[in-house]
Amino acid sequence: QVGGFRGREGFVSGKPMEVGRIFFTFELSCASDCEFVFMEASAKKGVTVLQRWTGAQPRQYYTYLVTRNDSYTFSWSFQKVSWEKSYLKSGSLRMFETDMAKVYNINVTNTIDGGASSCLPCPQAPAAAGCIPCPAGHYIENNTTECTRCPSNTVVTDPLPYGRQSCLPCGPGLTAPDHLTCIVECRLTVDNRTYDLTNISNARAMMGSTLFTSSGTKFFHMFNISLCGNTSVTCANNVSYNMEGEVPTVISRVCRSTIVPGMEGMTGSGRNGAVATQSVTLGDHLVGVTTNTTLMDITVIEEFQQPNNSLKHDLHFFYTTPLSTRACPKGRSTTVTLSCNPDEPGEGKVTLPHQCPDGTCDGCNFHFLWSSALGCPECSKDDLIVVHGECEGGKQKVHYIAPKNCRAPDAIPGGHSVPCSTRLPFLVEVIVLSTVSMALMLCLLLFCLWKKNQRLEYKYMKLVASASSKDGMIELPPAESCALDDGEEEDVQFTQAPPRGILSKLKHSKIA
Repeated sequence: QVGGFRGREGFVSGKPMEVGRIFFTFELSCASDCEFVFMEASAKKGVTVLQRWTGAQPRQYYTYLVTRNDSYTFSWSFQKVSWEKSYLKSGSLRMFETDMAKVYNINVTNTIDGGASSCLPCPQAPAAAGCIPCPAGHYIENNTTECTRCPSNTVVTDPLPYGRQSCLPCGPGLTAPDHLTCIVECRLTVDNRTYDLTNISNARAMMGSTLFTSSGTKFFHMFNISLCGNTSVTCANNVSYNMEGEVPTVISRVCRSTIVPGMEGMTGSGRNGAVATQSVTLGDHLVGVTTNTTLMDITVIEEFQQPNNSLKHDLHFFYTTPLSTRACPKGRSTTVTLSCNPDEPGEGKVTLPHQCPDGTCDGCNFHFLWSSALGCPECSKDDLIVVHGECEGGKQKVHYIAPKNCRAPDAIPGGHSVPCSTRLPFLVEVIVLSTVSMALMLCLLLFCLWKKNQRLEYKYMKLVASASSKDGMIELPPAESCALDDGEEEDVQFTQAPPRGILSKLKHSKIA
């Protein structure tokens, strides 16, 4: 029997901290089938089989780490498995007399009522004799035995924290203000974005899908979730199967109870009521809060993952229960995805995956999607959309609008007036002036080209006239008659007016 341990229990980076250790050396000598069982009993969990060995075993050393600070009773049991069959065959009670289990030594460390096998130097006060404990969040320097403060966001769980390695870092998004426990603040900053979860910090309960037993009895699972702060959730059974009548209660960050509605007489009140049973923890410890979809071998279900090009900034809460079971040798884990959804005001709603309607597909990993407008990050100054009003009387109103992928902060600037002017900005004036100048220069160039073309046309006509007058006689064209001959019909011809534009005249002059 062990009354308790000196260490303080806790979780760091998803792993339970050691409060004590029990180790022993044993050997099994069996001519037939035999079984050696190592068990643990406590008031909270009852009797638990920690390890079992069958058949002959050579001399070996076994160590068990204790992570829960409680009073325990450790026991060992040796049994010849084939005794019943041997009695029926031979009727003798002296079969396999040489089969035995040998336990050479048993050691338990860090107990509250035990001694020490060795001594270490400790911090001492100048005016007091004996050792003094270091304050919380400090470790003992190996060389000077002085108490030194640990870095921020680290915890110290070792009762004798020698060396800086005793300062254990918290997971992403977590803080340790007291250097004792890693927690997530309800107002936190992740990836340079600030989230305010104060209004959804209370415990949230949700009902899973309705299920039926083979006999047709309806039941469902009730989940309780706590996101931030020091808030814990409780799942309690109102039906007890132990002899003392003690109602088992589970206190953790995420837990689940099986609810059977409408069971008459099962609640002890004589009335119809819901039966709550099989309460289990799904997350004793919050290991991290991040926008990444994977943390410590825990992955968010693909249905709740956003594409890489999404403008949404979902937060993922990763919980773990490292204590293993036969079905879940690595323990249970839970992910809660807090999704920014402006269409879900207030606390929003919690949903389960479509492919796993009861929250889990394998019984060990659970997934929840919490959609709420309060899950959106606060808009930074660069995120706000600036809208300028008209300039009236030398004043212009400026308004700030928050986009949909973030939440307007409480200190968002209101509409205010700024001085303005109807005069165009200097850069715009320069651009307009340059454009007008280039247009005038182009028009002047076209006019010069047209004028030059007129002069060339005049010189060409004079050259033709002078070339024709060299023969001394200029042939005149015959006179044209306007009269119609016999059999001719009058034709109407339409002539097109000569082009008046400068470009058209230039074109016709070039053709000519």
